[in-house]
Amino acid sequence: MTWERFTDIGRSMNPKISIRGNVQIGLNTAAIDKFKLKDYKYAVLFFNNSNRWIGIRLTNDHTEEGACKLRVRDDDKGAHISAKSYIAKYNLSDLSVKRFEASWDENDKMIVAIVK
Repeated sequence: MTWERFTDIGRSMNPKISIRGNVQIGLNTAAIDKFKLKDYKYAVLFFNNSNRWIGIRLTNDHTEEGACKLRVRDDDKGAHISAKSYIAKYNLSDLSVKRFEASWDENDKMIVAIVK
C-alpha cells in the first residue's frame, strides 16, 4: 500500500481571492492549482456592480485591452495582480482584510468572487 504524506497543514483547499490593501488582488495556492494560473501571464479584470462580483479572465495576450500582469510566486504560495486603479474605481479597499471564495464561471470563462 502506498501512502502519501499530507504536508498542507493550515492551507485552504478552497480557491480564494483577497484584496491586499489598495494595490493588489491576491489569489491563494488553491486558486493557482484549480485555475491553472501558471499557464497564464496576464489577467483582465471585470466588475459586476449590481451583484458586487469580481471577475478575472486569464489570458496570455499582453495586447488585450485591460491586460494586467499576473504574478505567480516561484514557491507556488500565492499569486497577485496589481490592481490599484481597479480597487480605487470600485471602492474595494475597505475589503482588504477579507478573503472571498472563488469559482469558475463557465459561461463567461473567468474566475468570479462575490465581494458583498
